[in-house]
Amino acid sequence: MKHYSEFVYLMEMKPVHKRLLLICVTVSFLVAVVLTVKLIWFKPFSIHHFFERAYYEMLLEDPESLSRSHLLDGVPFFDQSTALTDPSSTHQKHQAALGRKLLGTLEEYNRDDLNGTELGSYDVFHWFLQHNVEGEQFQFYDYPLNQFSGAHLAFPSFMMRGHKINSTKDAENYLARLHQWPDKVSALIEAMEYRRQIGVIPPTGVIRQ
Repeated sequence: MKHYSEFVYLMEMKPVHKRLLLICVTVSFLVAVVLTVKLIWFKPFSIHHFFERAYYEMLLEDPESLSRSHLLDGVPFFDQSTALTDPSSTHQKHQAALGRKLLGTLEEYNRDDLNGTELGSYDVFHWFLQHNVEGEQFQFYDYPLNQFSGAHLAFPSFMMRGHKINSTKDAENYLARLHQWPDKVSALIEAMEYRRQIGVIPPTGVIRQ
Protein backbone atom coordinates (compact mmCIF):
# COMPACT_ATOMS: atom_id res chain seq x y z
CA MET A 1 0.00 0.00 0.00
CA LYS A 2 2.85 2.37 0.76
CA HIS A 3 4.35 2.05 -2.73
CA TYR A 4 0.89 2.43 -4.28
CA SER A 5 0.31 5.64 -2.31
CA GLU A 6 3.65 7.04 -3.45
CA PHE A 7 2.75 6.20 -7.06
CA VAL A 8 -0.62 7.96 -6.74
CA TYR A 9 1.09 10.98 -5.20
CA LEU A 10 3.52 11.24 -8.11
CA MET A 11 0.71 10.94 -10.64
CA GLU A 12 -1.26 13.73 -8.96
CA MET A 13 1.69 16.13 -8.82
CA LYS A 14 1.32 19.38 -10.74
CA PRO A 15 3.29 19.66 -14.00
CA VAL A 16 5.59 22.30 -12.52
CA HIS A 17 6.42 20.02 -9.61
CA LYS A 18 7.07 17.14 -12.00
CA ARG A 19 9.45 19.30 -13.99
CA LEU A 20 11.32 20.33 -10.84
CA LEU A 21 11.55 16.72 -9.75
CA LEU A 22 12.82 15.71 -13.19
CA ILE A 23 15.43 18.49 -13.11
CA CYS A 24 16.64 17.43 -9.65
CA VAL A 25 16.91 13.78 -10.69
CA THR A 26 18.72 14.70 -13.91
CA VAL A 27 21.18 17.01 -12.12
CA SER A 28 21.86 14.37 -9.46
CA PHE A 29 22.49 11.78 -12.15
CA LEU A 30 24.86 14.05 -14.07
CA VAL A 31 26.78 14.93 -10.91
CA ALA A 32 27.14 11.23 -10.09
CA VAL A 33 28.40 10.52 -13.64
CA VAL A 34 30.95 13.35 -13.48
CA LEU A 35 32.23 12.21 -10.08
CA THR A 36 32.52 8.60 -11.27
CA VAL A 37 34.31 9.50 -14.51
CA LYS A 38 36.74 11.78 -12.66
CA LEU A 39 37.39 9.12 -10.05
CA ILE A 40 38.09 6.31 -12.51
CA TRP A 41 39.72 7.94 -15.54
CA PHE A 42 40.85 11.47 -14.72
CA LYS A 43 42.02 13.56 -11.75
CA PRO A 44 39.65 12.91 -8.82
CA PHE A 45 38.37 15.96 -6.96
CA SER A 46 39.72 14.56 -3.69
CA ILE A 47 43.42 13.73 -3.41
CA HIS A 48 42.47 10.97 -0.96
CA HIS A 49 40.50 9.29 -3.73
CA PHE A 50 43.50 9.67 -6.04
CA PHE A 51 45.79 7.97 -3.52
CA GLU A 52 43.38 5.05 -3.19
CA ARG A 53 42.92 4.71 -6.95
CA ALA A 54 46.68 4.86 -7.57
CA TYR A 55 47.29 2.19 -4.95
CA TYR A 56 44.86 -0.21 -6.58
CA GLU A 57 46.11 0.62 -10.08
CA MET A 58 49.62 -0.39 -9.09
CA LEU A 59 48.46 -3.43 -7.16
CA LEU A 60 46.43 -4.72 -10.11
CA GLU A 61 49.66 -4.83 -12.11
CA ASP A 62 51.00 -7.45 -9.70
CA PRO A 63 48.48 -10.30 -9.21
CA GLU A 64 50.76 -12.19 -6.84
CA SER A 65 51.08 -9.24 -4.46
CA LEU A 66 47.33 -8.68 -4.82
CA SER A 67 46.70 -12.26 -3.68
CA ARG A 68 48.94 -11.77 -0.65
CA SER A 69 46.91 -8.70 0.34
CA HIS A 70 43.52 -10.43 -0.16
CA LEU A 71 42.03 -6.98 -0.82
CA LEU A 72 40.06 -7.85 -3.94
CA ASP A 73 39.46 -11.57 -3.51
CA GLY A 74 36.12 -12.46 -5.07
CA VAL A 75 35.46 -8.93 -6.39
CA PRO A 76 34.04 -9.18 -9.95
CA PHE A 77 36.30 -7.78 -12.71
CA PHE A 78 39.16 -7.20 -10.25
CA ASP A 79 39.81 -10.62 -8.76
CA GLN A 80 43.07 -11.96 -10.21
CA SER A 81 43.31 -15.13 -8.19
CA THR A 82 44.10 -17.18 -11.30
CA ALA A 83 46.81 -14.88 -12.69
CA LEU A 84 50.56 -14.63 -12.17
CA THR A 85 52.65 -11.47 -12.24
CA ASP A 86 54.03 -10.81 -15.72
CA PRO A 87 57.86 -10.51 -15.66
CA SER A 88 58.22 -9.62 -19.37
CA SER A 89 60.04 -6.50 -20.56
CA THR A 90 56.82 -5.29 -22.19
CA HIS A 91 54.98 -5.40 -18.88
CA GLN A 92 57.87 -3.68 -17.12
CA LYS A 93 57.66 -0.85 -19.65
CA HIS A 94 53.92 -0.68 -19.08
CA GLN A 95 54.48 -0.31 -15.33
CA ALA A 96 56.98 2.50 -15.97
CA ALA A 97 54.41 4.28 -18.14
CA LEU A 98 51.82 3.91 -15.36
CA GLY A 99 54.27 5.51 -12.92
CA ARG A 100 54.76 8.50 -15.23
CA LYS A 101 51.01 8.89 -15.61
CA LEU A 102 50.40 8.78 -11.86
CA LEU A 103 53.17 11.33 -11.26
CA GLY A 104 51.62 13.66 -13.82
CA THR A 105 48.20 13.40 -12.17
CA LEU A 106 49.66 13.90 -8.70
CA GLU A 107 51.42 17.08 -9.80
CA GLU A 108 48.10 18.51 -11.01
CA TYR A 109 47.17 18.99 -7.35
CA ASN A 110 48.33 22.26 -5.83
CA ARG A 111 50.65 21.31 -2.99
CA ASP A 112 49.98 24.65 -1.24
CA ASP A 113 46.31 23.67 -0.86
CA LEU A 114 47.19 20.56 1.14
CA ASN A 115 47.76 20.21 4.86
CA GLY A 116 48.38 17.62 7.54
CA THR A 117 48.30 14.04 6.34
CA GLU A 118 47.49 15.15 2.79
CA LEU A 119 50.77 17.04 2.56
CA GLY A 120 52.78 14.18 4.03
CA SER A 121 51.16 11.63 1.73
CA TYR A 122 51.75 13.90 -1.27
CA ASP A 123 55.46 14.31 -0.51
CA VAL A 124 56.07 10.61 0.13
CA PHE A 125 54.16 9.44 -2.93
CA HIS A 126 55.76 12.13 -5.09
CA TRP A 127 59.22 11.04 -3.97
CA PHE A 128 58.37 7.40 -4.69
CA LEU A 129 57.05 8.10 -8.20
CA GLN A 130 59.77 10.61 -9.05
CA HIS A 131 62.44 8.18 -7.89
CA ASN A 132 61.04 5.48 -10.19
CA VAL A 133 60.71 7.83 -13.15
CA GLU A 134 64.28 9.07 -12.77
CA GLY A 135 65.51 5.48 -12.54
CA GLU A 136 63.52 4.32 -15.55
CA GLN A 137 66.60 4.45 -17.77
CA PHE A 138 68.16 1.79 -15.54
CA GLN A 139 65.07 -0.41 -15.12
CA PHE A 140 66.63 -3.29 -17.06
CA TYR A 141 70.03 -3.10 -15.38
CA ASP A 142 69.36 -6.08 -13.16
CA TYR A 143 69.40 -9.86 -13.29
CA PRO A 144 65.88 -11.34 -13.02
CA LEU A 145 67.35 -14.75 -12.19
CA ASN A 146 70.35 -15.39 -9.96
CA GLN A 147 71.40 -17.73 -7.18
CA PHE A 148 69.81 -15.57 -4.49
CA SER A 149 66.52 -14.33 -5.96
CA GLY A 150 64.18 -14.60 -8.91
CA ALA A 151 60.97 -16.25 -10.00
CA HIS A 152 62.51 -19.72 -9.68
CA LEU A 153 62.64 -19.09 -5.92
CA ALA A 154 59.74 -16.66 -5.48
CA PHE A 155 57.14 -18.73 -7.33
CA PRO A 156 57.34 -21.87 -5.12
CA SER A 157 57.33 -19.65 -2.03
CA PHE A 158 54.28 -17.75 -3.29
CA MET A 159 52.38 -20.92 -4.13
CA MET A 160 53.12 -22.37 -0.67
CA ARG A 161 52.53 -19.24 1.42
CA GLY A 162 50.87 -16.55 -0.70
CA HIS A 163 48.06 -18.47 -2.36
CA LYS A 164 45.77 -19.62 0.44
CA ILE A 165 43.49 -22.62 -0.12
CA ASN A 166 40.33 -22.42 1.97
CA SER A 167 37.75 -23.59 -0.55
CA THR A 168 37.25 -25.61 -3.73
CA LYS A 169 37.46 -22.38 -5.74
CA ASP A 170 40.83 -21.56 -4.15
CA ALA A 171 42.09 -25.01 -5.17
CA GLU A 172 40.87 -24.51 -8.75
CA ASN A 173 42.63 -21.13 -8.87
CA TYR A 174 45.78 -22.76 -7.53
CA LEU A 175 45.77 -25.29 -10.37
CA ALA A 176 45.09 -22.52 -12.88
CA ARG A 177 48.18 -20.71 -11.65
CA LEU A 178 50.30 -23.84 -11.86
CA HIS A 179 49.27 -24.24 -15.49
CA GLN A 180 50.49 -20.70 -16.19
CA TRP A 181 54.01 -21.38 -14.94
CA PRO A 182 55.32 -22.30 -18.43
CA ASP A 183 54.04 -18.94 -19.74
CA LYS A 184 55.81 -17.15 -16.91
CA VAL A 185 59.04 -18.99 -17.72
CA SER A 186 58.71 -17.89 -21.35
CA ALA A 187 58.21 -14.30 -20.22
CA LEU A 188 61.30 -14.55 -18.03
CA ILE A 189 63.36 -15.86 -20.92
CA GLU A 190 62.14 -12.95 -23.04
CA ALA A 191 63.06 -10.49 -20.28
CA MET A 192 66.56 -11.92 -19.98
CA GLU A 193 67.00 -11.94 -23.77
CA TYR A 194 65.94 -8.30 -23.88
CA ARG A 195 68.61 -7.46 -21.32
CA ARG A 196 71.19 -9.43 -23.29
CA GLN A 197 70.38 -7.39 -26.37
CA ILE A 198 71.08 -4.13 -24.52
CA GLY A 199 74.28 -5.53 -23.04
CA VAL A 200 73.11 -6.48 -19.56
CA ILE A 201 74.54 -9.98 -19.02
CA PRO A 202 75.04 -11.63 -15.60
CA PRO A 203 78.66 -12.29 -14.55
CA THR A 204 79.98 -15.77 -15.28
CA GLY A 205 79.90 -16.64 -11.57
CA VAL A 206 76.17 -15.94 -11.39
CA ILE A 207 75.45 -18.04 -14.48
CA ARG A 208 77.45 -21.03 -13.22
CA GLN A 209 75.68 -21.06 -9.88
